Amino acid sequence: MPELKKIRKKDRTPPNLLGYFSRLALRQAFDPAGKSTPRIIKGSYLFADLSGFTAMSDQLSVLGRKGAEELADIINKIFDPLLDIVFSYKGDVVKFGGDAILVVFDGRIHTQRALECA
Repeated sequence: MPELKKIRKKDRTPPNLLGYFSRLALRQAFDPAGKSTPRIIKGSYLFADLSGFTAMSDQLSVLGRKGAEELADIINKIFDPLLDIVFSYKGDVVKFGGDAILVVFDGRIHTQRALECA
């Protein structure tokens, strides 16, 4: 558990958690007001789904474990650069779902950042 004293004043985010959770999740978890209730987030959402993923996964499934590893490698090769782009526009990943990703852009000019990212 991170020590709350080490939380940066600017963003109230423990530095050792930055790589594991979205900024959005950390802001809510370490809200200085101590609020843990759900909030409405004003922002723009982006949903992306990989075309042809189901057919590809069906073809690779006949290879067993090797096919599953190959599928994981393909997904990582696709999502790694996509995530770099999302993060460069200050987007936060809300959820991954197989071959899909849901991202939220909040704060200043969220609509413009979401459109430019897409």
